[in-house]
Amino acid sequence: MRVVGITGRSGCGKSSATNFLREQGYPCIDADLVAREVLLPGSACIPQLQAAFGTDIADENGEVRRRLLADRAFATLEGTAALTAITQPEIYHRLDLAMAEARQAGEKLVQLLRVAPAVAKVNDAVRLLTLHGAHHIVHIAVGIG
Repeated sequence: MRVVGITGRSGCGKSSATNFLREQGYPCIDADLVAREVLLPGSACIPQLQAAFGTDIADENGEVRRRLLADRAFATLEGTAALTAITQPEIYHRLDLAMAEARQAGEKLVQLLRVAPAVAKVNDAVRLLTLHGAHHIVHIAVGIG
């Protein structure tokens, strides 16, 4: 199975390109969505994040106050490193599970959408999508092996 990551700046066409590939029958794993899932109520990451950044980063319903967490985590390099150390293993685990499901289903190609550079280690290739001027044309060349 080949895994291809799609990344690029905001508004460059990642979602459009991925929607096109989905329509062609290729599965897609949205890494941004996976990263948000690790902050949902009940996630094992939340108690660790509370220990690192304060219990008030989650409300009484277990919802993470994302702005407060970001303000605290990104205030220092150490905070950013702590956030990464807590969430990244769970993100990788969930991506691994999703790719294992695709492999089990016999998929030949899986797209990882909105891939951060750190996630690139799980990819066979990373495609950077860019737009030039007002043109909304995206060229993707992927060989399926």
